Amino acid sequence: MTDKKIIREEEGEILFTEYGISGPPILQISRMVLDELNKGEKVYVCVDMFPNLSKNMLYEILRDRFLKIGYKTLEDSLIGFINKKLISVVLNEAGFENKEEKSGKLSKKDIYKIIDNLKEWKFEVTGHNGWQQAQVTAGGIDLSGVKPETLESIKMRGLYFAGEILDVDGDCGGFNLQWAWSSGYTAGYSSSN
Repeated sequence: MTDKKIIREEEGEILFTEYGISGPPILQISRMVLDELNKGEKVYVCVDMFPNLSKNMLYEILRDRFLKIGYKTLEDSLIGFINKKLISVVLNEAGFENKEEKSGKLSKKDIYKIIDNLKEWKFEVTGHNGWQQAQVTAGGIDLSGVKPETLESIKMRGLYFAGEILDVDGDCGGFNLQWAWSSGYTAGYSSSN
């Protein structure tokens, strides 16, 4: 998303890495996000860690949890609810400095600070890892420069294109491989006739 609009929404597993976030949903949105960055836009990824639960449902769950184990620290109370490695980060992002505070003493407002972070965790996109670490690519010869039925160049007769040399990229799930095979077949068949 930019300050002006939502670019695209995706669902799936994400990975928190030493360089940022990754995973299939991130790969799916990468082209559009980088296009916006290249236009000079500020771009954010907003992560909903509980997409199947509303904020109110999460509140009920956390309130009950904190009431039952209210003698535990805030950090310990979230073990088993979210990944243990994320607890401290989530609490920092939600503005909690004292993670040793007993969870049973949290106010409704405090619980909603955690929930807001779990439902709308916002990351600013600052770039990408570069060509050497790319898992997806985009760009290439514009499709307006080829005949769609044969994939022959419009500018140079007898020159055919296939796969990633063309500006075609698909979603995760084998679409790019299928494009490579299908376009390779089409270009090869067309060039032999």
